[in-house]
Amino acid sequence: MKNLKNLGFTGSRNGCTDAQKTAIRRQIEIWQRRTDCGSFLHGDCLGADFDAHQIAIDMKMSVIKFPPTKGQFMAFCEGAASSREPADYLKRNKNIVDEGQCLIACPNNETGEILRSGTWSPIRYARKVNA
Repeated sequence: MKNLKNLGFTGSRNGCTDAQKTAIRRQIEIWQRRTDCGSFLHGDCLGADFDAHQIAIDMKMSVIKFPPTKGQFMAFCEGAASSREPADYLKRNKNIVDEGQCLIACPNNETGEILRSGTWSPIRYARKVNA
């Protein structure tokens, strides 16, 4: 069930570009103008999840982590309000989309969609369910 307050996030293990970080800040600012602003949801992995987590924390957003079952790329982000049970990458990505109203996505500087990509999978799913 969608929470009409939560803002989901997905991004590349390579981290966010400066332009993407600026865009994340802008989107959070817009989200915070809502009187019913909820939590910022992310997958707790190294790279873009870590970058976005820091931005959300700096901007005083409540953060909920959705960690993967495999800890190889886990960021162990600190300061989150809560953490969901670990799940495999595809499941936890769907959970982020399902628990949010909107999804911010920061893929690599690709010119198009990539199949079998951990960043593009939740983007496709969000489009499918209109998140």
